Amino acid sequence: KSDKLIRAEQLYRQVLQENPADGDTAFNLALLLQDVREKTDEDSLREVASLYDIAVASDPSRWDAWANMASVLAELKEEPLK
Repeated sequence: KSDKLIRAEQLYRQVLQENPADGDTAFNLALLLQDVREKTDEDSLREVASLYDIAVASDPSRWDAWANMASVLAELKEEPLK
């Protein structure tokens, strides 16, 4: 990852520590992790899915978060998060 992407990930995580329900930040971090993902292990995919879950919880009309979460869950071969 580039230095800018590493810094972006750090900043997104910092914001989520301070405000764990920030749907926009969770969505952006999930996108970043999904786009530059070097690992496709189950734990990494679960983290991305849980971030999309925060995004849809904060705004249920957020179709892009629903679609991306469905894609990750399909990779995990799981039902939507509860």
